[in-house]
Amino acid sequence: MKAKLRSDMIQQLKNINLHDKRKIEKKIMTQLFQTSIWKNAKVIGTTMAQNFEWNTTEIIQRGWKEQKDIVIPKANKKSRQLTFYTITSFQDVKKGYANIMEPNIYLTEKVSKDKIDLLIVPGLIFDRYGYRIGFGGGFYDRFLADFHQTTVSLASEQQLIDKIPREEYDKPVQFIITENRCIRN
Repeated sequence: MKAKLRSDMIQQLKNINLHDKRKIEKKIMTQLFQTSIWKNAKVIGTTMAQNFEWNTTEIIQRGWKEQKDIVIPKANKKSRQLTFYTITSFQDVKKGYANIMEPNIYLTEKVSKDKIDLLIVPGLIFDRYGYRIGFGGGFYDRFLADFHQTTVSLASEQQLIDKIPREEYDKPVQFIITENRCIRN
């Protein structure tokens, strides 16, 4: 069931025309940047988004402009673990696992998870309780198992459903920010 929901949502996101996508992204970013969770965070974890995801470039650039440390994950395919590294420019990244842009570990500094104030958790589908369907690798659920700082996901209203089928290892995010609202879980 999750696999079908996942593939359907990826297709829906890919079908959003660029103009509408940019409008939704702008509203989501405006919502995020107005929150106290953004304003109070000094170290922000995020991903380098794929084309059909909500673009994280603005988050990264805004963080740098506001003197925040931006950390992005490197995935270990074998252990399915994430390790975050500080990036200070887009020259610090290269293609990694699943063609996702990751930190070049030779140019960046590793950051322990307890130093990350705000973690922007990727996902495809969300429910109002903060549970999510991600990309199916389990990387973030493993990372979140002992992550105690603030978590937020960015989504459009079309990515919200009533209830997601859950497994015992699934970990909810604390906030979901859409183009219309901030949902606290």
